[in-house]
Amino acid sequence: MIAVGEQKHLQWSEAQYTRGNELLRLGQQERKLSKLAEAIDAYHAALTGISRARLPRQWARIENNIGIATFMIGERANDQERISEAIGIFRQALDEGRLAQSAADRGATLKNLGIALLALGQRKGERGALSEAVASFEDALKELDPDRSPAEWAAIKVYFGDALIGSAALERQTENRSRAIMAYREALAVFARIGAPRERAMVQVKLGSALLANGDAERDILSAIDASREALKALSGEADSMQRLRAEIGLGNALKRWGESTSDRISLEEAVDSYRRSLSMLTRRDSPLIWASVQNNLGGALAILGRIEGDATKMREAISAFRSALEEWTPERAMRENEIVRRNIVRASSALESVK
Repeated sequence: MIAVGEQKHLQWSEAQYTRGNELLRLGQQERKLSKLAEAIDAYHAALTGISRARLPRQWARIENNIGIATFMIGERANDQERISEAIGIFRQALDEGRLAQSAADRGATLKNLGIALLALGQRKGERGALSEAVASFEDALKELDPDRSPAEWAAIKVYFGDALIGSAALERQTENRSRAIMAYREALAVFARIGAPRERAMVQVKLGSALLANGDAERDILSAIDASREALKALSGEADSMQRLRAEIGLGNALKRWGESTSDRISLEEAVDSYRRSLSMLTRRDSPLIWASVQNNLGGALAILGRIEGDATKMREAISAFRSALEEWTPERAMRENEIVRRNIVRASSALESVK
């Protein structure tokens, strides 16, 4: 039987936990770091009102939420130390609730740990963190029943794919990229089954990018084109603007790859149109490096068209796009990319002389 004094402590702890949840919600919604910091304080206050030994499940749940708030602060402030701190908190929550956590709670904490590890691995280029993220998502999936929690299971599958893509990029592993493609397709099947078109479209964007990175196989390029087009059909409105931009860029990249490999003018012209639509969705001030990347890709598509058609006007347009890219891809900000674009200009200038 719980003593009266202990009951009051538990009630106070529950009130602080509820307050922390509301502050966490506001911090997510309003993107205010101060609200997230207040949420952490409320959660720490909640922990003082319960016994870790007697209530390990509740303790682990509060620790998990402290980790979420800490991670959000780290991600929004680009603070790697706070992200690392969040990783430690999630691990502690898993350790504390090892025997008491429900499968759902443990799966959620493993997912959160994976997300934090993925963010750290992507920022620092750490293979170890990305490998741990893959393992965390795999463990999280084991805790969930895809039939009982299909949306959550599919969301974790997508994160799992993201971690595999990150690992493949660092280690140049085609195996991990192939596993990621499979994970994205499994998630797509679930989102289609439960009727989640927006989530499905977002995964189509990722799938298209992964397929294109997988090589120059005809099947992969055509599948990437189809995935990007399917995504664009479902994405609309202000809330989807960034995903629509990614899909548009992905479509341009896939069409350019196909047009270049087959000398298909129609695909190259569609790629040019796709890149120009992408530029109309971008502001150079807010996204200078993405803007430069699209300008470079636009220049590449125009240059290929110019060579195929012997069109000096398109070659000049290509050179102009390359030069625009250099305005943001300076040697100080993007040395490797700057060198690539300069080589593109040399090739395009040489081709222009031959078609004059």
